Amino acid sequence: MKNLLLVTTIFTLLFSSSLFAQNPNCYVTVSPLDTTICPGDSVFIQGYANLLGAGQSFNFNASTLPAGWSTTGTTFFSAPCGPHPNGTPYYWASTAAAGSIPGIQTAAFDITCGGVVIFDMIYSVQGGSSPCEGPDQYNEGVSLQYSLNGGLTWIDIIYYAPNGATLPANPGVTTPGANGITPFTSWNTFTVPIPAGALSTSTMFRWTQSSTSGSCCDNWGLENIIINATAAPCGTSTVLNWSNGLNDTTSFWFSPSQDTTLYAVIFDTNGVQQCISDTITVNLFDGNFTYSLPGAANVYCPLASTNVSVTNIQNAGLPVSYLWSTGSTTSTATISGLGVTPANIWYYVDVTDACGYVIPDSVLLNVNQTLAIASFSVNPQINCALNGSAAAVVTGNQGTPVHQWTNSAGQTANPVGNNANNLVSGWYYVTVTDNVCTISDSVFVPQTLVPITFNLPDTVTTNCLAIKPPAPTTALQNAPGATFLWTTAGGTPLPFNNSGNNGFLSYYNLPNNGISPAFITYNVTVFSCGNSVTKSVVLHVTNINNLNFNLPDTLKKFCPGDSIAVDVTGITGASNTNPPIPLVYDWSNGGTTFTTWLTSTGLDNETIPYTVTLTDACGYTKTKTVVFVIDKLLNIDDVQSTASTACQPDGSVLAIVSGNTGPAQFLWEDSLNYITPGSGDSTQSNSWNNISPGWYYFTVVDNVCSDLDSVFVDIINAPTASFTVDKSDGCAGMSVIFTNTSQNTSYFEWDFGNGNTSIDNAITTHAEQYFAPATVTLWAYDNSSKTCGTSTTLDISIVVCGCTDPNAINYDPNAVVQDGLCIYPIPVVQDPNVFTPNGDGQNDLFFFETVYTTEFKLTITNRWGNVMYDKILDLTAPVGSQGWDGRSPNGSEAKAGTYFYKYTAIGINGDEVEGKGFLQLVRD
Repeated sequence: MKNLLLVTTIFTLLFSSSLFAQNPNCYVTVSPLDTTICPGDSVFIQGYANLLGAGQSFNFNASTLPAGWSTTGTTFFSAPCGPHPNGTPYYWASTAAAGSIPGIQTAAFDITCGGVVIFDMIYSVQGGSSPCEGPDQYNEGVSLQYSLNGGLTWIDIIYYAPNGATLPANPGVTTPGANGITPFTSWNTFTVPIPAGALSTSTMFRWTQSSTSGSCCDNWGLENIIINATAAPCGTSTVLNWSNGLNDTTSFWFSPSQDTTLYAVIFDTNGVQQCISDTITVNLFDGNFTYSLPGAANVYCPLASTNVSVTNIQNAGLPVSYLWSTGSTTSTATISGLGVTPANIWYYVDVTDACGYVIPDSVLLNVNQTLAIASFSVNPQINCALNGSAAAVVTGNQGTPVHQWTNSAGQTANPVGNNANNLVSGWYYVTVTDNVCTISDSVFVPQTLVPITFNLPDTVTTNCLAIKPPAPTTALQNAPGATFLWTTAGGTPLPFNNSGNNGFLSYYNLPNNGISPAFITYNVTVFSCGNSVTKSVVLHVTNINNLNFNLPDTLKKFCPGDSIAVDVTGITGASNTNPPIPLVYDWSNGGTTFTTWLTSTGLDNETIPYTVTLTDACGYTKTKTVVFVIDKLLNIDDVQSTASTACQPDGSVLAIVSGNTGPAQFLWEDSLNYITPGSGDSTQSNSWNNISPGWYYFTVVDNVCSDLDSVFVDIINAPTASFTVDKSDGCAGMSVIFTNTSQNTSYFEWDFGNGNTSIDNAITTHAEQYFAPATVTLWAYDNSSKTCGTSTTLDISIVVCGCTDPNAINYDPNAVVQDGLCIYPIPVVQDPNVFTPNGDGQNDLFFFETVYTTEFKLTITNRWGNVMYDKILDLTAPVGSQGWDGRSPNGSEAKAGTYFYKYTAIGINGDEVEGKGFLQLVRD
């Protein structure tokens, strides 16, 4: 479109009236959408438009098929399962009868220039009522296919699985399934590129469903189908003219001087307007952007800091940059006091947008400290006690102040609020912190010394040579951390110096000279906090040891483990004190009272001495011994048994007893009665006949003791069931050979678990077949009356066998064992014959569409047999575009003309398919 005058006229008419209707087959896109740039910058404007030819856009608004189209299954042209977004009828597919395939097939199109297939599609939700019941199994989705031979063979383009996945082809398996809402259960528009193998002058398309659950189920619909094969040179040419006066161009750089709105008008090559694009608005930043910043901030300490931020940027070219007088280059800056209070400090910032517009601004920081330590109050340390204290009086605090006290060594003192208690004399330092600030100061705690005082009796009397009573001092005052020095009258230190207890002096166990009567003088000196005081006490000793008591010489029992009580009696000569101190009993068995129990160790005969020591109030002691004798007479000399024959209770037991005192009582018990009385059998005799195999227990009791023993009654030749198999697990139909290995009998009963049983009178071998898991049981009895016997079992495992390779046609997802019978598809190759390597991005490579192929060997020669291309392509891991680009091996462009090819396609299982043919290389 070169006539500017004509373009101007068209625009004038267009916007002065509604003369031109929009062509529904005209497609146009422009980019970018609305944008904003800086003054002097440019933006790249681009548009693309094409016109559909006649017979390339179809719908079912008239409830009929387009000419040359056909359907299979049951067909509706209505809205049986809810409206289309356009409110028009649509094609609805369902199964006519069991085995029928629902689908719709187009007429043939000339699509040699390539393009896309566009259509609206929907699946019903699974579980709905017919005819609105959706596909659920993985193989019940819709395939889009093409045919180059009038519908004799069809090739997959894409498969839409019920769960929302898209695949190259229908996998032919039922799982994974779908349920409820999926990406395909609402109307969507799908755009599918037409593959190179489908390009021909007579290509048909179809949407088909290869598997359904019957006429009730698996419904889907189509509407608004477009075969958009209008790429150059096949498509109708268009001309784009722009509202800024640029004509016949698809792209340009635009640098406006003011806010401008653009659009494109689409004409065909005859100058007839077809459609108009959406508008593009290009705006210019003007520097009038806004933001938020506080005018002032406050801190309450000279060196405190706070953060201020530029926020809420509006109408600025992005990104925005910042430069603060602090050096910060982000939207937030930290502003600080300078160590002076009160003070007012200005901080500045320049805010610059992406177009270079700058707005300067500032923030005032107000510094005003109010926290202060107004005074101290101090209590001195008395002597060396921890009784000093100090308190700080704080004013001007913001919130509740917290005090931290330390001594001159940096150790934490004992803070209680603003006080420090339990202090010794010295310097103390306090740091006070409120909600906003911290201050420190120091104070000295002095020391005051007071004389030590205490009371001590002149004389202490004892009537014992060994025990000396304590002579406590009372009213000990002004002596924190006191130490004591006890000495004899001659000045010799005693071994218990430096002792003390709750403010009382202690000189327990003052030694005497062992003479009664006697008077002994002792001195004690109390030291505390540099002071000392000395006083004396006299110990008067008055008594001697006369302690005695009675104890039996010997005690006797007749059973191991017996015990007997013994008493201390007839105590005389025990010293008393005032108040009285009780006697102390110390038995060799740990007893601490006048009565104790003597025990034996469990031996039949033994002699055990026991001693007891008595201690009176003065510490005098007396020790005596009693002998405990065990002399057992009752004894079980022997227990005997005879074995029981197989399955017959004819065994026996016998016990021989001696040394009984008085009549002996006998008891035999079986194992059940011995463990739980009353649950088994027993007899009150020293013998027991006609008993079964097992353990038996014997007890004998006389007038003074008891004894027990046990014996086992064995069994002779009991039946034992056992068998072996050649295999116990495998596939359905597996044959198993059973070999009887039982012992001590010749009567057997089999249950093979597959419905077969057998009764044998000899050791035999059986062969059985299994199609399902089973449990096999063998019983071995003594005879046909089956009075006794044993059994054994074995489980037979049957698993599903089949093809476990997902790449195989007969893949069985339920199989767990490979049966070696996988069947693989043979490679399929679509032969192209024309390509145009002119660099326009369309049909620039000569390549083959393949299915079920892992490796492709391709050789291309010219008419003289020279090799132009020879490669082996690994299709399992392709890298980029693969194919002949129309150049000779030396990199030069091959001439237009006829070339010959041959190929070998290798399938998944190594199958090979070979082919050859010719191609046309076309250059403009």
